[in-house]
Amino acid sequence: QQQNHFDPDNYNTWRQAYYVNDTFWKPGSDAPVFLCVGGEGPALDGSAVRDSVHCNIAVEWLKSKEALMFALEHRYYGCHNMSACPVSDLTRPDSLNFLSSRQAIEDIASFVSAMNYKYQLVSGRNKWITWGG
Repeated sequence: QQQNHFDPDNYNTWRQAYYVNDTFWKPGSDAPVFLCVGGEGPALDGSAVRDSVHCNIAVEWLKSKEALMFALEHRYYGCHNMSACPVSDLTRPDSLNFLSSRQAIEDIASFVSAMNYKYQLVSGRNKWITWGG
């Protein structure tokens, strides 16, 4: 992800953590895509797409909908390790400069675009449904 989606002179990037469950999904299908968005709660881990307190209804619907599911950590509230954060040192006074709902929304938009490409999802055919945040 871009560290700052709104500053074209900032080329810093970071690796936002995400998890996938494609157990019931069939490539090329018109199945929906479920996105569990992390927020102020505990950091997400791989269980978020298998047995989730965050987005359990999505997990329960995976088989019947043959859906593809992702769980995306929030840019700050996730940070399960420093490589999954937009800054390298959270103790610095300026470390929260990139914490905003605008930045988080752009992270999601960028993630959706990347996964549409990676999984060859088609706009209008594969509907995205989100939970959490």
